Amino acid sequence: MRKVLILSALAGLVLTTGTGCLKDENFEDQEYGLQVAEVKGVSFPQKLKSPVVVGLVSQAASQTVNGPLLALDANEPPSSAVTVTLQIDNSLLAAAGKVAMPVGSFSINSLTVVVPAGTRVSDALKITVPNATVLDPSQPYGVGFRITAVDQGYKIAANMSTMVIAFTIKNQYDGVYHAEGYFYHPTGPRLFSEDKDVLTVNGTTSEVFLGDLGTAGYVAHFTVDGANNVTIVTAPGAVGGPYTMFTAGLPSSNPGYTNSWPGGPQCNNTYDPATKTFYVRYGYMGANGWRVTEEKITRL
Repeated sequence: MRKVLILSALAGLVLTTGTGCLKDENFEDQEYGLQVAEVKGVSFPQKLKSPVVVGLVSQAASQTVNGPLLALDANEPPSSAVTVTLQIDNSLLAAAGKVAMPVGSFSINSLTVVVPAGTRVSDALKITVPNATVLDPSQPYGVGFRITAVDQGYKIAANMSTMVIAFTIKNQYDGVYHAEGYFYHPTGPRLFSEDKDVLTVNGTTSEVFLGDLGTAGYVAHFTVDGANNVTIVTAPGAVGGPYTMFTAGLPSSNPGYTNSWPGGPQCNNTYDPATKTFYVRYGYMGANGWRVTEEKITRL
């Protein structure tokens, strides 16, 4: 009686960012895949991880990332090259919670994939995005792929014949940073030092915890302009708003502060692209006066 073994072990085959041919020893040794001797199959080995997420930076420079790869399943690797034909199928996106990339915003090196003789896994397709600034980082973009044809007597594995590549779009500031600074407070002033995430809102705006109060709901949006000046506003729904920038110096009243931290004079609400550092001074009015954070926030 013929039977098909579910391809549960394929989760070990991971999409990488390299350009070489991807290998999987378990697949090559036929520890999983179609286990019917007289049937030769082709599939997306990443199907079990679909949608597979790749990252883009929101910038005008061209970026190329890896798309799907193809795998052959047979007792022996092919003695001659096998050609597999794909098509883009964005009808797959809704079920994956994704939306289609805008027309003209990407290209694919080829929808005809060749698995070389003597191998079972193809190189990954290459997806090129010439200008990611046209994309909205808040949108869950994706591209759907479907296998439509294969030669050399191979069959398309129906339940492994589609997959989705998804995109995360990060601005150039997105990453993990170390913040050191001073929190001016009428009754609880303090030095602080902590790591914090700078998260993409859009191409020029990022979400950042205020001082050492982020876990209490104090969150700001930093927007960097063409001259690397930083505009700071309260993030939607954040605590303590509105936030006020003190670019020229600390507030002189309510209750008024003098510098208490050597790094304070640098904090003029600017961004240094050379060192990937934000220098910020801003705060909010509390019940008994201003609370102000001075911070040097440097990417790790």
